[in-house]
Amino acid sequence: MSRPFGSLIFLILSTSLAGGGLPGQTIDDVRDEVREILRQEDYVRRVVALVDFSTEPTLSGARYEVDGEPTTIDILKLPWRRDLLDADDDVGLRLEAGVGWLRVDPGNLELFDASTPDLQTNVDSCIEAFSGTTSAGPIFRLSEEWNLVTVGRVAYAYLDSDASYSGPGAQLSQSIFDRLLFNWSVHTLSYGFGVELDHTTPLTEEITLQSRLRFDATWTETIKETDNAQKASVETQRGAIRADLVGPTGWRAFDAPLDYRVHGGYALFDNRTGTALGFQDVFEVGGGLEARAAAWDLGPLSRVSLGVSLLFGDDVWGYTFGGSIGF
Repeated sequence: MSRPFGSLIFLILSTSLAGGGLPGQTIDDVRDEVREILRQEDYVRRVVALVDFSTEPTLSGARYEVDGEPTTIDILKLPWRRDLLDADDDVGLRLEAGVGWLRVDPGNLELFDASTPDLQTNVDSCIEAFSGTTSAGPIFRLSEEWNLVTVGRVAYAYLDSDASYSGPGAQLSQSIFDRLLFNWSVHTLSYGFGVELDHTTPLTEEITLQSRLRFDATWTETIKETDNAQKASVETQRGAIRADLVGPTGWRAFDAPLDYRVHGGYALFDNRTGTALGFQDVFEVGGGLEARAAAWDLGPLSRVSLGVSLLFGDDVWGYTFGGSIGF
């Protein structure tokens, strides 16, 4: 059964606090039960899967809201890509790098129930992740319009859970859940590969259609954690497709020609990532303006763009406003 992130936390809390008290148990006994539930529910593995989603290179960073859930997911991406492939080369080099930030807010959580008013606790929590990734690999020119790219990938991420407790049972709840379900940190190291098929075709002398189909597989290990409850090894997979239509607007920005860029994309995630997110796939449509910055004579700067996107799926929707620069 698929459980979105906020519902998963609620399930863990409800299961570990079943009975409304701690009869015949010590705090350590209850903490051991929480550890076991975390392992059974793959809690940390799902959190790590979220980080992999934040580095997905095809979709834009955005705010996501899951249908029927108070959970919100905010993602900021700063990607960079460079293809070293001259017009007469059959083989070139793809270089990729990027940094990402992710914040998951599951909403306000209430512990215990009205039958135990002395234990009632409210928890305000969030998880933040900071990641950096780099990839490199060969580009194979298949024809004038088609390229095949394969890259190896290495990434590092730091995840931090932050929570505050309030209410009559705050002290007890904190002694049970701190450093297990809340207020922990994890360092991860990832490696993997990506395969991408690129296609560029001119529709007219001035309008170009750019499309790419990509598959990525990543293996992630926790290398430092607050408690063994956060120790995990995760494999994630994702596929994505994106198409961009680029053409001139006839306008200029500070003497630089302005192009329009309209794009559409789709990403499909493996079951673990989809379960963690609360949605299995997502579509993106958007557009914006792009300045050919070479006219500004600012060294290697080639383009500056601003755009807006809408993201949606069966159980999710999101939006983003952003910009990018190219070299």
